[in-house]
Amino acid sequence: MALKEDPVNESRDRRIIDHLKNPVCIFNKNTREITERNKPCSALFPDPQTTVDALFRHSRTEYDSFIRQLQRDHTVTDLETSLEYRDKTPNYLRISASLLTDDEILLNISDITEWKNHEKQMQIERDLGLALASCSSVHEALKICFDVLVAVTGMDCGGIYLVEKETGDFVPVYKSNLSEYFVRTVSHSLQGAKNTSLVLAGYPVYSGYDEIQSSSDDAARKEGLHVTGIIPVCHNGRTIGAFYLASRSQDMIPPGPARNELERIASQVGGVLVRIQAEEKNAENKADMQAFFDTIPEFIFVLDAEGRILHANQAAGGFRLGYPVEDLLKMNVLDLHPPTERRGGRHSPISPRLWQEKGIFVRYPCFHETDLW
Repeated sequence: MALKEDPVNESRDRRIIDHLKNPVCIFNKNTREITERNKPCSALFPDPQTTVDALFRHSRTEYDSFIRQLQRDHTVTDLETSLEYRDKTPNYLRISASLLTDDEILLNISDITEWKNHEKQMQIERDLGLALASCSSVHEALKICFDVLVAVTGMDCGGIYLVEKETGDFVPVYKSNLSEYFVRTVSHSLQGAKNTSLVLAGYPVYSGYDEIQSSSDDAARKEGLHVTGIIPVCHNGRTIGAFYLASRSQDMIPPGPARNELERIASQVGGVLVRIQAEEKNAENKADMQAFFDTIPEFIFVLDAEGRILHANQAAGGFRLGYPVEDLLKMNVLDLHPPTERRGGRHSPISPRLWQEKGIFVRYPCFHETDLW
């Protein structure tokens, strides 16, 4: 029986709706007009709504599909949609619906915004973690993180700064849609007492439109920025860099999820940067050692405990022994001696001295690829 046809039932159902914690409303499927709603439902909509159009804002087809499913199954469960507020912040909803009469529909609405945001954050962090795991350079890792931060906040410009160990200065290493003059100005301003003490202590610094307009530092105003954020990158309690994010269109980075996500992503970066910097330094040291290794004119081999050649310098390869270096790395060092001197690897006359003494100097024949040499 329709609610409107029985005042007693209508009053009872109204009391039931009012006591529900979830937003609940009743609307006419033909006019889409809301005829009854409880207080949580009134609070949910961004503006006073007389229809359910805000729940099906993407297209009329979406609403028609919803009605067809309801008429076929008499209920609809777990339909996901969203409301968009004036600041463009989406509110994610899950709708369950049932037919009350031929024309009236009961909607039970669950706000799943927190769950959806958490799901999105977890996906972003998973994707970022996978991307950073494959990075081989600091600049590549920083660029990946910067792009993620821009996507999360909707900022349209910014830069990345690393702390120079020797001086403690913030040195710019990347910029996007900012002038060179402004990037240098930010680098200097980060040395200022207020910003430095906060950022070096691991605290982010946010400035909205009103703060920028009233600030004594007019660099951001000249650059046309409405909002800025400095998010430190830390490792083991020490600030090693900072992301500088800004926008010429938005007026603030709102407190709450957006800032939390920024800071959570930045917290992932510190350990990755330290790892990549260590790998880069190790590769640089290896390259320097190899360059030194290859300048020595004598044959040099690095062996394992069994005498297998792990490394060889350029002098050991080439025409003097006749073996390319890559072939030497497949051999045992005793393979370079004449067959009569090898005598079963470790039983060679030279073997005891190779494995027992820290350093030896002997004249010993080496076997050329084609001749004894």
